[in-house]
Amino acid sequence: MKPERWQQLDRLFHSALEPAQVWLGYAYAAKGMYAEAIERFQKYIKLSGDDPSIEGSLAKAYALGGQREKALTILKRLETSKEYVSPEELANLYGVLGEREKAFASLENSYDAHDLQLQYLRTDPDRDPLRSDPRFTDLMRRVGLMP
Repeated sequence: MKPERWQQLDRLFHSALEPAQVWLGYAYAAKGMYAEAIERFQKYIKLSGDDPSIEGSLAKAYALGGQREKALTILKRLETSKEYVSPEELANLYGVLGEREKAFASLENSYDAHDLQLQYLRTDPDRDPLRSDPRFTDLMRRVGLMP
């Protein structure tokens, strides 16, 4: 087989693996296996390039895995990014980091922007650190996820 064909197959193989890395990362994070989640998110970013959403997931895994400084480094990069970063995803990261006021300010920005990520407020465990706050219940009502 010609070398250029091998290169094509190699690119195809790696592009097919990219989504699997993310979903494995999510699964590991949900199970509390943060080191493994970090590894998968890093692998995805290496294969695909920077993706603010996945960088946010990586930062959450760092924070929950006890690597707060690494999480804060990513957060600062996301806060100053020229690319669109969902304010709802920033709110999740703020919540994991214990920054409740920033989390709710970001959720309000998300609401004002009609961020589609708000549809997951009710079900996504990333929102758990904020659920006990009455502002969360109020936001869910305004979004239409509660009567």
